[in-house]
Amino acid sequence: MSFVTATSNLYGSLMQLERTFDHLYWASAECQPPLEAQHVLVSYYETAATDLLGAIRPLRETMTEQQNKEFDCAAAQQLALRAQTVSNQIHNHFYQELLAFEQINGLNELGQQQPELWASWTCGVLDALSECHQPLYELNQLLFECWEELITSLAQSNEQSTKQAYTFSKEKLPTLRAISSQQHAK
Repeated sequence: MSFVTATSNLYGSLMQLERTFDHLYWASAECQPPLEAQHVLVSYYETAATDLLGAIRPLRETMTEQQNKEFDCAAAQQLALRAQTVSNQIHNHFYQELLAFEQINGLNELGQQQPELWASWTCGVLDALSECHQPLYELNQLLFECWEELITSLAQSNEQSTKQAYTFSKEKLPTLRAISSQQHAK
């Protein structure tokens, strides 16, 4: 596999994750009960889904721009770093905030306390949250493959540079010895 292939796979994973977060947004914002029955959890999950989408879309757009360009090691490093940063932000936000005990407990209690209004909505949000685990895992795995390919590309590039430098110095060695011999002869 090459870095280009790895980033193409990562791009596909981001698209899948974006669809999953779109579903979370839809479940939290569009499937809520009538406006008279507003609850703080509706805006919490709606905002959270919007934030997650807001983290993914700029990265995906950058990757779209990079797909048609020739491989550039510095640009590849920047892309991998940016993707890693976004992935870390998404994971932290999702697992530490959206799936926090207080939030999940609040969803469960809301659905149980007022089932006629909220049971369907809370089940929809919980289902949408559960659908996020696999795409997040795949994002992490594919990001690892990007790093692996980038490191392999850098190692091969360094190896070629070292061989060229060694070959260059071996070729110049007789010339340097001849110059040195001439100076000693004088």
